Amino acid sequence: MCKKHDLFNGFRLMIVLLLAMFMAGCITIQPFGRVTAPPRTRITNNTVLHLRLSGSVPEYSIVEGGGFNLFGGSSDSIHDIIMRIRSAKTDNRITAILLRPQNLAVGGANLNELIAALADFKTSGKKVYGYINMASQSDMRLLSVADEVFMNPSASAGIVISGAGGSVMFFKDLFDKLGVEFHIVRAGDYKSAGEQFTRTEMSDELRDNFTALFADRYELLLDNFIQGFNLPAESVRYIFEEREMYFINMQDALTFGLVDELLHFDALLKRLNICRTRLVAHTRYAPRTIKPLRNQVAVVYMLGDIVSARSGFSSGNVITSTQYVRIFNEIRDNDNIKAVVLRINSGGGSALESDIIHNAIAQLKEKKPVVVSMGNVAASGGYFIAANANYIFADAHTITGSIGVIGMIPNFVGTADKVGLNSEAIGHGKFMNAGNPFHPFDTDFENALRIGIIATYNEFKTRVAEGRNIPFDDVEAAAQGKVFSAQQALQHRLIDEIGTLDDAIRKAQELANVGNHSLTYFPRRMSFGNFLFSGMGMNINHTLTTGLMPEFIRQTASEVSNLFEEVMYHPIQMRSEFIMINEN
Repeated sequence: MCKKHDLFNGFRLMIVLLLAMFMAGCITIQPFGRVTAPPRTRITNNTVLHLRLSGSVPEYSIVEGGGFNLFGGSSDSIHDIIMRIRSAKTDNRITAILLRPQNLAVGGANLNELIAALADFKTSGKKVYGYINMASQSDMRLLSVADEVFMNPSASAGIVISGAGGSVMFFKDLFDKLGVEFHIVRAGDYKSAGEQFTRTEMSDELRDNFTALFADRYELLLDNFIQGFNLPAESVRYIFEEREMYFINMQDALTFGLVDELLHFDALLKRLNICRTRLVAHTRYAPRTIKPLRNQVAVVYMLGDIVSARSGFSSGNVITSTQYVRIFNEIRDNDNIKAVVLRINSGGGSALESDIIHNAIAQLKEKKPVVVSMGNVAASGGYFIAANANYIFADAHTITGSIGVIGMIPNFVGTADKVGLNSEAIGHGKFMNAGNPFHPFDTDFENALRIGIIATYNEFKTRVAEGRNIPFDDVEAAAQGKVFSAQQALQHRLIDEIGTLDDAIRKAQELANVGNHSLTYFPRRMSFGNFLFSGMGMNINHTLTTGLMPEFIRQTASEVSNLFEEVMYHPIQMRSEFIMINEN
């Protein structure tokens, strides 16, 4: 007899493939990346560290020696890159850093962490230079920290600056064609996570919420360029809102003040007196090892969807109670660890898993101060697990809130009819066949689910009120599933302060009343071989079907296929809206 999991794996694979064909038309296989860290280079005096960053870069990797990317892209994580920059700051052999970003696709909060590390590097008196051929908006934000920015003088070189916004992909018409029906039950008027499957356009509530969110983020983006490039506000607004050309060419880039000089790359090396043999890729530079001190602050990366350990998710970037309860117990029992910082980058997921993790954090907090640093997103379940911390920081670019709950029940009766499948069930009990995706939808099951969702929503608000020490009525005003920018969240008292991961670490040190300390990172890192054969090893169906797609298709297909599988175990979800942020 087939289990739900076995039945759904086939449909999950089918949905991913159909999405891929529907959105891409064809699949282009990219060359496999490295499976081991690149060899280290002997560093000599007058070395310049060469940061060539492109594509999607993970925030943290549990694989030693940098992130593993089977399908190309960066082989380092944001964490690894920052560790190299910090080591280079005090390494007398390193004289400067040369940045060469190209279509860097990371969230605003992760970008801020890189910018902060480079700004700290400059306090040593060493220079940061930038060079571009074709640059995106994120590339330029990163280059705003450079002392000088140089651009290829070719007429085909350029800069693309677009603005702040996002888009939602709606699947209802596609799933109607496939015979797939989603039943959504929600608590919170603005809780719109299920709209993608039941509507063909945004609801008024979702549109109003996102309009306010991106208006705030747009002003923040303008300020990033004003401050970063030291430009007048009216000049920056002209670049974003009134310029004639889509691609900012070399001459306009000079006129606008986005670059300092036009040079071919070889000419740049001569201009800066950089010998090619002393221009070393950052992936070939080994940061110096720091001996752990007796007093330590633990930094725990919590990245990705919050899912059940038994679901089909099996990559490093998911959050399960099984994994993190074990980590928190290890930290709690380690007397050398005096404080904890949780780096959360999650749009949420399973309500049950979120509650188990929340409880484990509460137990950890009884022994040691817990500070949260929010990354690109810490919303819905991602906010739920943060709410009870002693202190909460959000990055200026964080999206948070989404205090609401939804129930999601997919039904494949229409699909079964289309392909000639018939299912017959025999049994006893009111809910014996509830949730069976191959039988007509059970309204009694929906009503029962609604009772559980309302109870979970009230529990969510209560936990926020208790954790943040604010009246329940104030939580209600910030709830209903609304998503917020960091500044909006601060006004609603959902966070304590806007700041970086380093700010959170300093706060944890202060709360624990410790002086000199070292940092220890979780989850513990492992070799690629151990990762591959561990419980977090790659799921072959998911990797091979989504890894071969272009980035935006891979992200969308991954989100939908993962959601299909997870809701079969945990239909009650604290999950935020899936939105493609168009700010790169």
